[in-house]
Amino acid sequence: MNAKYSSTPARDSRGAPPQRVRRVPPSIVVSAGALIGALAVLSSQNDAKASEYPDTPAPTRASADEQPTARHDAPRADRYEAEALRLVNEARAEHGCEPLRRDARLTETARRHSQDMADRHSSADRAPNGAEPEDAFRAWRDNPEDRTEMLSCSSHTTGVGVAFDGKLRPYWTQELGRK
Repeated sequence: MNAKYSSTPARDSRGAPPQRVRRVPPSIVVSAGALIGALAVLSSQNDAKASEYPDTPAPTRASADEQPTARHDAPRADRYEAEALRLVNEARAEHGCEPLRRDARLTETARRHSQDMADRHSSADRAPNGAEPEDAFRAWRDNPEDRTEMLSCSSHTTGVGVAFDGKLRPYWTQELGRK
């Protein structure tokens, strides 16, 4: 009798019924691999340190006298960022909130945003006469939306970033996190 039309399944050499093999569509295998890869990257970023991120800004076309200083002014920028965070935490203490903890990823994000603004000479987040951290803090405090976020006790982490353009004008960013 032809096995194709048989009502009973053919048996293997041991007399056992055949095993049904299910094939997984390739699209599911690729999707699962991409998901596992993304999770691995996110997991590894939890342990990343700020020094592991490259501090090189994207190349821009600016005139010779207005080339951005990038992070070659890092010691000054680090001092400015620390002072701005100290001022923010003083204001939070006056409002009964815990001090913000510095988060390396938020700091890197803030620095990159500040560098982008410096590269484009954007005035959006430049504190008026913003040469010092006190000026940046004052600008954040005086802006109702920034003030509300900065003094929210539900924020627990922060990243403060400053970058300087070719004329050493600072551009400030503060990122807040709730973890």
